[in-house]
Amino acid sequence: MSVETKWDLISWSAMATAFVAPVVAYLIITRIARRMQASPRWERAAGIILSTAVLFTISPMALIVAVCWGPPAGSMETSVALMHDADSVVAALDRYHAAKGRYPEALIVLVPDYLAGDRLHDVVPGGSFYSLDYWRDRDGGYVMEFRERNRGMSKCSHEAGADKWHCGAYF
Repeated sequence: MSVETKWDLISWSAMATAFVAPVVAYLIITRIARRMQASPRWERAAGIILSTAVLFTISPMALIVAVCWGPPAGSMETSVALMHDADSVVAALDRYHAAKGRYPEALIVLVPDYLAGDRLHDVVPGGSFYSLDYWRDRDGGYVMEFRERNRGMSKCSHEAGADKWHCGAYF
């Protein structure tokens, strides 16, 4: 089971809980009231009170889980694949820096001496799901990052001299 499928199941389960929990609470409390031989008025009142309490406590928490809870940033298969593909660009940036003593102003400068043109094209996927950005920082280094839209927005970045990508998420 993929990471995406696992988190989708958790999300849909939480969503179902948000809508089903008040109904189940109503049915349970009315059945208990019936067994205690309460009047129909008390039976209905108890069911409404408990289902309202569930509606304002458990349901919002389940909705928050359904919407906001997801995999750790950078752990989705697409993020891992993009980081892996972009590592060739990081290696090319390191080779360029070793040869020239500075980082390039733009990634296209790496082509064709340090990186094949098709390699750069493969790393920068089109569409609205990703964007790969590169810029030089004030200290002469660089920052390269991409964003992935899922349940929120994941952002993974790689800085000059870093061993690995650093990822975070926000909604």
